[in-house]
Amino acid sequence: MWVRQDKRTILQRLQGGSPIQTIAPQGNGALEELVALSIELGTFEMLDSLVVKRQREGIPDSLLLRTLSVLPFLADGSLDGAAEGLFAEPAILIELGYAPVALREGLSRRHRRSEGKTEQSVPIHPDTLRDELARLTEDDWIRLQERRLEALYSRRLIRSKKVVVDGSGLGDGMRLVTLSALTGDGLVPLAFAFLTGDASEKGKEAAVTRQLVERVRKIGGEGAIELLIADALYADGPLLAWLQSKGIVGLVRLPEDRLLCGEALSIIKLEGDEWRERRQTRVLNGHKETRKVAVACAGQLTDWDSYIAKAKELGVAEPGLFVALVRQLQPAVPKDKELLALVSTQQWPDGWQAYEAYRPRWWQENGGFNELKEGWLLERYPWGRSEAIVRGRVGFTLLAQQVAALYRQAAGQRLAGYGIRRLRRALYHRLGGPALVVVVDDRYAVVTAEELVAALGRPVKESLQCILGRSRSGYPVKHQDMNLTTTQA
Repeated sequence: MWVRQDKRTILQRLQGGSPIQTIAPQGNGALEELVALSIELGTFEMLDSLVVKRQREGIPDSLLLRTLSVLPFLADGSLDGAAEGLFAEPAILIELGYAPVALREGLSRRHRRSEGKTEQSVPIHPDTLRDELARLTEDDWIRLQERRLEALYSRRLIRSKKVVVDGSGLGDGMRLVTLSALTGDGLVPLAFAFLTGDASEKGKEAAVTRQLVERVRKIGGEGAIELLIADALYADGPLLAWLQSKGIVGLVRLPEDRLLCGEALSIIKLEGDEWRERRQTRVLNGHKETRKVAVACAGQLTDWDSYIAKAKELGVAEPGLFVALVRQLQPAVPKDKELLALVSTQQWPDGWQAYEAYRPRWWQENGGFNELKEGWLLERYPWGRSEAIVRGRVGFTLLAQQVAALYRQAAGQRLAGYGIRRLRRALYHRLGGPALVVVVDDRYAVVTAEELVAALGRPVKESLQCILGRSRSGYPVKHQDMNLTTTQA
C-alpha cells in the first residue's frame, strides 16, 4: 500500500485519536553532512551511469548502488548492522530514492516469512546488496575511479602534486594498493588496485604503481603528479626511469643490501665521511620520541643496471640517482635497523631534505591503512567471501574514506555545507518541511514537534517556532519559495 503526503489529513486524524503507525526523525549531523558531500562529488550520478549485468529483473541497480555507497559511513562495519542503521535515517533514504512505502513494507521479499515482515527486516535484505556487489566487475571499478577523479580535478579539490603509494594485505591472497594525494590536511585516496591470486604476489607491485599513476595522469593531466613517494616493494629501476622520463620525481626507500647502497657508502667514505647530526621529534604508537641521527648523501650514482638501461631506452639525458642515508644514533637500535637508505631521481640539496620529503609515506601506512582497518572495519567485515564482493566493499569504503578526507579540508566543508542546504531544500519541497516523519494509515506528513504535540491535545504555551508562510516583509509566500532562514518570528 502506497502512502501519500497529506499534512492536513494527518493533523485531523491525530486530533481525532488515530494511532500513529510510524514516526522517525529526519537525518541530521555528521552522517547527513558526509552523505551530502558525497552527493555533491557526483557519487550518485557516476553510480547511475554504470550498466550492471544482471540475470533477473528486480530492485533498480541505481537504488542498490546508492545504498551501498552510503553504508560505509555507518558506525557498524557489518553489512547487516550498517543496513539497519541506515534505514533509521528517513531524510537520507528519501534522497537515495526510497519511497515511504518502501521504508514501511520493504523492497525485497527474500527476508520475509510467510506471516509477513519481521522486526529484524529492513527494506533491502543484505543478501540482495551482496548480489549487487557481485555484479560489479573490475572494469566497473576503474570507470568509477576515473569518474570520481574527474569530479575532484574539475572542482580543484586536489591541488597537491605529491602522491604516496603503498599497499596492505586484506587476508589470504588479497592485497590493496592505494595511491593517495599528500595534502596539508592529510592523505586523500585517488586510485586503488585490489589484487588477488597471482596478481597479489610480490615482485609485481611496480607495475601496479605505474597503472595507478597513469590512471591519475589520464584524468588530472600530465602535470598532476610531480613527486611520488614509495616503499621499495612498489618501485624498481625501470619504474624510476619511467617516472623520470615523465617529469615525475621518484623517492623510494632502498633496501640496504642493494649494490647502489654500497656504492653510496663507498663514495661518502672517500669524501671524508661527512655525516651531519640532526635531532628529530616523532610520534610512534601515540608517544613522542626524540632521537639523534646522522645524515649523509651521494649523487649521480649509476650502480643500478635496470634503471640505467631503461633510462637510456626512454631517452633520459645523463641518468643518475641520488642516495640519502640516515643512521640512528640515539636511542640505540639493533644494527640491522639503524640505517635508512633513500634513492631518488632528483638531486636533492642534502640528505635531510630528501628524508623530510619521504616521511609522509608513514602516514599512509600508519594512518591510511590503519584507519581503513580499525576505523572503517574493512578487514573485520569484508561483507562476503567472493573476490567481487570484497572488491566492492573495498571500493565503496575507499570512496567513503575519500569523502571523509575531503570533509576535513576547508574546501570540502564548504562543499558539504552547500550540499546540506540543497539537501534540506529538496527534502523541504518534497516532504513539506523539516522535523518528524509521521505515517498514519495511508497518509504521511513531516511535522514539527510542536505541531505533533498540539494535534495530540497538548499545545505548547509559548512557541519559539518561526511563523511559516511569511517573508521578512510580512507578505505570504508560495510554498516552493519558502526559506526557513528568512521567516519572521
